[in-house]
Amino acid sequence: MAGGLRTLGEADRERALLDTLAETAIEASQIEGERLTTNSVRASLARRLAVGGNRLGHTDPRADGIVAMTVDALQNADAPLTKERLFRWHADLFSDAPRSLTVGEWRTVRDDPMQVVSGPVNARVVHFEAPAASRVDPEMQAFLQWFEAPSALPPLVHAAVAHLRFLTIHPFSDGNGRIARAIVDLRLARAQPRIASYVSLSRQIRKERAEYHSAIERAQRGDADVTPWSDWFIGCYRRATADTLRSIDDLLRATRFWRERRDVELNARQRKVLERYLGGEFEGWLNSRKYALIAKASSDTAQRDLADLSEKGIILSNGGKARKTSYRLADDFDPNR
Repeated sequence: MAGGLRTLGEADRERALLDTLAETAIEASQIEGERLTTNSVRASLARRLAVGGNRLGHTDPRADGIVAMTVDALQNADAPLTKERLFRWHADLFSDAPRSLTVGEWRTVRDDPMQVVSGPVNARVVHFEAPAASRVDPEMQAFLQWFEAPSALPPLVHAAVAHLRFLTIHPFSDGNGRIARAIVDLRLARAQPRIASYVSLSRQIRKERAEYHSAIERAQRGDADVTPWSDWFIGCYRRATADTLRSIDDLLRATRFWRERRDVELNARQRKVLERYLGGEFEGWLNSRKYALIAKASSDTAQRDLADLSEKGIILSNGGKARKTSYRLADDFDPNR
């Protein structure tokens, strides 16, 4: 994957980095049922990294918090993981939390029993119960010492076990899942600093959320053998890496597409729609309805723009008449090929 990243230009690498960091922040929150807007997350990232064009965009405390933790984990991976650092991450995540939530410190006895449950109130199923609050500090001291000590475990296995151990201690009153995934990002960034920021494990976990929760529950309810959990985790990470490779291929294909057509005159609507289509952001072929929706144009304008693109040989007709005609790019470029 590092080779594919090297073939990208600086602008494309920056775009890929911003896209992945934004997806990691958004998906890490969505796994826990919290929805953040893409614009607020990207604006927060642009401010923190001093890149892109959204530095003055609107953000919110939750977006700023998950972005602060994500960037710190990935870009300051070599800094030790300490209690103080975890407290700062937690405080960032819940800067606007109600007073009833214990923020920036381990959970307390008022949070006991700390259980993962599902189902209606009158028929709750307890999937897991964490250690009592009185045990959290010594458990976390042991965890942090283990995490920072030299290990013979391969990085992916070490990250998998760290994720499971942290979730099993469940040291915070809320936000444990998000912080556990940030710990994984930090561990893998230490092992693969050039590529870790471009792989969104959280995005893949969100796609496989049911399997993820089932794998964790089986590991927490079973014996001390973490092999099944580690096997699932490694497979999930490999699928996330494969997704990143596909994204790099998409960027390379789009770069070649625009380079070969740099002398073709296009209006802003046409360029916007082609960029979205090249990025595989909608299913199926291009047609006047989709064009009008993306370009925010009338149906007649969409028809004219599409006809112009067809005459210039940029898109190919799939047949049909008038408004029912659909179009595609040449096979070398079309994401639906």
